[in-house]
Amino acid sequence: MGKPASVVWGNSLLGYDMGADHPLNPIRLDLTVRLATALGVLDGVELLAPRLASENEVELVHDPGYVAAVRAAPDGSLGTSATASARPTIRCSRGCTRPPAWSSAPP
Repeated sequence: MGKPASVVWGNSLLGYDMGADHPLNPIRLDLTVRLATALGVLDGVELLAPRLASENEVELVHDPGYVAAVRAAPDGSLGTSATASARPTIRCSRGCTRPPAWSSAPP
């Protein structure tokens, strides 16, 4: 028999807000878990408390260059540009490439 299912869940996750138009809107997360609980979908599923991932854990799913760029973004060390072509392109999630999605990057 396989391992039992686990879901990382805690009310602290409702504080993670990526904006009203993002699909991971806190109200949607809350309603999803409430509905899954009410329907019995989570019966027998271990709910794990969220915790910060170690750097090694983050780099299991993100390229180290992506992690470094995200760390550098809040202090402005990547700079900004008026042209989209000047935006840095970095590897993320082990294989995809896209411009970083933080607020200092121009649209």
